[in-house]
Amino acid sequence: MNIPGIRPITGSVILGKICDINRFKNAEKLVAFAGIDPVIKEGEKQRSQKAMSKRGDSSLRSEIYRSTLSAV
Repeated sequence: MNIPGIRPITGSVILGKICDINRFKNAEKLVAFAGIDPVIKEGEKQRSQKAMSKRGDSSLRSEIYRSTLSAV
């Protein structure tokens, strides 16, 4: 099966990092695992800024990012 933007090697890396998708209770848990969940950062001078949490697996996040770029 070909998914636009995801090549076989990239798909294999993503699946290898995720392993068993059933270990995630919901999509939000998977998104957090990848570190692409949104957070709001607040500072003294800035009110709020939306960003990715980047708490998860950096290599998985990077593969997702690369496949997103090629899809766009």
